[in-house]
Amino acid sequence: MSEKQARIKRKNEPQSEEKKQKGSIWGNVIVAVIVIAFLGLGYYAIKDKLPKPPAKPVTVAKLAKEKGMSVDELIAEYGLDASQVNKDTTREDFENMLSVANYAKYNGKTTEEWLEENGIKLTDENSTDGKFDETMLWTEAMQYETMGHLVKRQNEESGEEKTFEEFMSESGIPEELLTVITEETTLKDAQAILSELAEAQQQEETAAQEEAADGAEAETENESETETKTEGE
Repeated sequence: MSEKQARIKRKNEPQSEEKKQKGSIWGNVIVAVIVIAFLGLGYYAIKDKLPKPPAKPVTVAKLAKEKGMSVDELIAEYGLDASQVNKDTTREDFENMLSVANYAKYNGKTTEEWLEENGIKLTDENSTDGKFDETMLWTEAMQYETMGHLVKRQNEESGEEKTFEEFMSESGIPEELLTVITEETTLKDAQAILSELAEAQQQEETAAQEEAADGAEAETENESETETKTEGE
């Protein structure tokens, strides 16, 4: 076998187990980013709290009538105004405009009860002097649900009894990250951690590919020069 053939063979040899394992781990991180975005920060996090759309959408006018109120009274009762809502606004759109305090009241709960029921964690971002910012939209507040509560909610909806570790594994989150993403980590922070790692890995892979391409190009040029010299001799 010539030296040239040997080089080609080495290029075509499978990756080492270490490289394969690393690629698998980071591939899982990217999958996990998507999973957590969907479960935590996307539609799934609030889907069970949104009304199931009927054949004909319920309007604010009908909702007000059901509550024995005028449209203006309903709008004012839940902290909105006519510039945001009118009689033809759908109930779903109306509800999604509500703040934490007003959404809790809309569901017959105190703010504290609603926060506890949904596993919302107080952080420096969402609270002042230990009190949650009640003016935040309730849909935005859902990103502060803890990962542990997310697993609990998933179990209640599915009837399963998965552990936190099992959920993490099935979501594609590498075991190495269990010390970083814990049951007390909020969905927002988990998403940020995974997104940052996935981006860093993508940059690393891009740099490695560019380096490999440059190396291959340089090797090809050297081979051409060697062959030209050989032919000249």
